[in-house]
Amino acid sequence: FRSKLSLQERQEQELLELCLAHSETLGALKDLKLSQTSELHRSIFKSLKKYDGKDFDSLIKQLPKEANYVKILSLRGEQQYADASAHDIRLEAFTQVARIQQTYRKILKSTLTRQIAEAEESGDAQKSKQLLIKYQELLNEE
Repeated sequence: FRSKLSLQERQEQELLELCLAHSETLGALKDLKLSQTSELHRSIFKSLKKYDGKDFDSLIKQLPKEANYVKILSLRGEQQYADASAHDIRLEAFTQVARIQQTYRKILKSTLTRQIAEAEESGDAQKSKQLLIKYQELLNEE
């Protein structure tokens, strides 16, 4: 896997470490939409959303390409949160989901801003209007 990760990918990696090592945090993933995750981690999140936290080997079998990466993330999560209480671990999972969503919205806002500017420059008022509506919906979600 790549050594240089984006902010969003690093945040996702931290959440995955936590969820893979501590199955009691899997509930936090209910709030995270797959569309809010990066391509790098989407398949892992997809499998985790269906994972009951019981049979780690069956989870690994669902992710043949990512198997070693998933094992490493799990071990890192075990080490990093070895001394944390169950309550703190669950709280951290929900906090990380919120961070990922915030980063996703920030990326989406800057993309929409650029697309609006391009639509206005090209004189496409219809496209500009549609993009502005999307941008406003995004602001309303915050």
